[in-house]
Amino acid sequence: MKTAVIIFNPKAGDEQGSTIGSLLEERLNDAFDRVVLMETTGSGDAAEFAYEACQTSTHSIFVIGGDGTVNEVIEGMTRSGLSGPKPILGVLPGGTFNAVARNLSIPLNPRRAIKLMDLNRVTKIDIGRCNKKAFGFIFSIGDVPESVHSVTNEDKTKFAMLAYFVNIAKHASKNSIYNLQLDVDGKKIEGDYSHLVILLGGHIGDIEFTDKKIRNDDGYLHLFLLKEADFWSRLSVITDLIGRQIEANESVQYYAAKTIRISSTMPDVATDIDGDLGDVLPVEVRVLPKALTVYTLREEGSYLLEV
Repeated sequence: MKTAVIIFNPKAGDEQGSTIGSLLEERLNDAFDRVVLMETTGSGDAAEFAYEACQTSTHSIFVIGGDGTVNEVIEGMTRSGLSGPKPILGVLPGGTFNAVARNLSIPLNPRRAIKLMDLNRVTKIDIGRCNKKAFGFIFSIGDVPESVHSVTNEDKTKFAMLAYFVNIAKHASKNSIYNLQLDVDGKKIEGDYSHLVILLGGHIGDIEFTDKKIRNDDGYLHLFLLKEADFWSRLSVITDLIGRQIEANESVQYYAAKTIRISSTMPDVATDIDGDLGDVLPVEVRVLPKALTVYTLREEGSYLLEV
């Protein structure tokens, strides 16, 4: 029996998660013998639901929610101890940023995403882990992610991306500096930095910010370190970001690695994973190469399932 599990956050999609879940169920009924809906009620539910689904003969897991819910599902699907082939993952956007959905070229309107969903086209993607937490796109340290954490859930629902931009603008005058010690695949690095960013891909949707061949299935973490910088130096970074030359900026150091350990002499340095608060330092970040097979609308690097 071909089974699909839908894990949904009822607050997803402007608190329309239940409605979106029902629409997806209708869409999947023609392709699967059995469709099971599982509603999250609190933190950790999505991870447990996904882990349980991986222990049965579930064919596909679909998640409706923001990056936090998506990462919980990814965490449950990539826990140690699981054996055999994993279910295929389907991501339906229901949050504010929707990093994983953007990188799979999935429409950000969940109803449109359901309508256009291709259940025959898949790709394999790398997954990142920070200690025990999984992420699908970005790990970071700095003023920008800290400003994102101060956005309330109420403001996220009411104002979506505008709430993030307002808070980032409030923190624009800050220039916090972090003394960091890093072990990058055995290479020791120490210095003062304003931002640290680790990426699993070199683009957000169709927007690329580096001409390096960074892919979300290349088996590497891509580390960018922004040195202590004044306003004009930071402005040049933004210009190079737009011009796909971020790694060429003299204020930026770039490394590709499998495992990155980060610590600091400073207390309580917070981290960010896909827009949500991560662990305080020290942390170990590692890549799980091609850990999951996912449904995608992006033709590049994808393939068709055998019928």
